[in-house]
Amino acid sequence: MYKLMQKYNKKLLAVVMVFLMIAFVIPQFSKQHTPNDIPFGTAGDEMISTAAVRDARQQWEVLNGGDPRSGLPGIIVQQFDQQTGKPQLTPLASALGPLAQNEITAHPVMFLLLQREAAKKGITIADRDIDALLGEVQVRLADRNVLYENVKDQEAGDIVRSAARAFLLVRSSFEDAVGMIKVSQPLLSNRAAKELQEIKLQLVEFNDKDYADKVPAPTPEQINEQFNKYADVLAGEGDPKTNPFGFGYNIPIA
Repeated sequence: MYKLMQKYNKKLLAVVMVFLMIAFVIPQFSKQHTPNDIPFGTAGDEMISTAAVRDARQQWEVLNGGDPRSGLPGIIVQQFDQQTGKPQLTPLASALGPLAQNEITAHPVMFLLLQREAAKKGITIADRDIDALLGEVQVRLADRNVLYENVKDQEAGDIVRSAARAFLLVRSSFEDAVGMIKVSQPLLSNRAAKELQEIKLQLVEFNDKDYADKVPAPTPEQINEQFNKYADVLAGEGDPKTNPFGFGYNIPIA
């Protein structure tokens, strides 16, 4: 055995080196991360992966009308302009309101967080609800707008359906949050009174400086007579027949 090892010493050494290299390289390949493993951040104790953020960003782009340059389809709906009354096509994302649309567009990760919040509330979306929504929208492609039925069996159809489900999930969460706000009847009455009750006045303003030079200044005797006449009267509490302007110079002592 010793002679055999001496004879094939170099060959055995080469074989051992090969095995050592394989043993070193294989674990390195096994440690390579996929987008599902790479953390983007955390929400509480829950890790948010880069892949999840990427998918949510794509869903929001679809809801915002898509991107014809990259071939990403978009979901659009027909609405009527409030000023002209003419129909116009708008992204489905606008149905969440301009404030939510602008905030999510500026921070796409928010769309993922809203979906996860809805899931934690126990909100689920049935397939029939997704089908009902997709039956009312159009799909914007790079060269034309089509009905969902025309693309439902294609990759674009899967992308659109995923975005529609995410939209319904977030919208249901919004509606659930609004439904939890309880408005009392006194508060409702007070708000209605402030918003609906109005007083309309018609008045003409007279500036005293326009007439000061046309009326002579009162004499000391006239001033003394005026004071003595209303010295015992509280301001605003005199007889409206004899004192229509509410003169009064009495100051009550507590």
